[in-house]
Amino acid sequence: MKPKTFKKHLIFWIALLSSWISFIIIPFFWFLPFAFWLIILFVLWIKKSNLKWYLIGLSSWTILPFLSFCFGINFYFNGNAHLKTTGYPFLGFGNLDKKYRVYNSTSGCLVTGIEPLLHTPNNLAIKLCTKIFGYQKGAYSGFYPTFKQSNELINQYGQELPYTIGKDSLYFTNESYNYKLRMITFFHGYEMDPSIAKVKMVSHKNELIIVGITSDSLKVFHLIDRKTGENFAKYIGNRENNRAY
Repeated sequence: MKPKTFKKHLIFWIALLSSWISFIIIPFFWFLPFAFWLIILFVLWIKKSNLKWYLIGLSSWTILPFLSFCFGINFYFNGNAHLKTTGYPFLGFGNLDKKYRVYNSTSGCLVTGIEPLLHTPNNLAIKLCTKIFGYQKGAYSGFYPTFKQSNELINQYGQELPYTIGKDSLYFTNESYNYKLRMITFFHGYEMDPSIAKVKMVSHKNELIIVGITSDSLKVFHLIDRKTGENFAKYIGNRENNRAY
């Protein structure tokens, strides 16, 4: 092997291996091997070396995002897709996404920097499939009210609902179906006593059940898919100003 050819192969293997090592061992410093990979790719491109195609095709910078995109498509068609993000789950994080009708998931608060390479392709695949084919199978596809709309519907059409209180949960029956809702007893310095809370329910077009739980200071609305019984969203708000937190 000629010295120049040997040198090309050497830097090729260094760039290729460093791309995988950065993901496996040192993800916090991924930008260093990535910058090196870009430089080597540029050099191989200028030299018109066929190694550039191997560097693109075998590198973690292309394979992992591609796999993430493919997994996103697979999850969508299997009905268990999630929009991925980072950080501590915020209020409403567990609610079904109103636009794409999938749930969120987080990889945690420890961010290494490579998350966009893994999360973004997955999210892109799910959004693209939703725009082309519609909501994923099994997802609630009906009316999805806001906190304000839920409050108005409960106030206008809500009927008081008999219920029982268990450990951190509220149980009620509607049309022979039994439902269990997780109770919010303390939020933003306000307390809710389940034993004296008023519970009302309203049904919307045989697709949605809204359960409103009101105490002296809090209002909690649970949105339930009538077909599956799934509690797909929950709003918490202040009773005085009727605003969601």
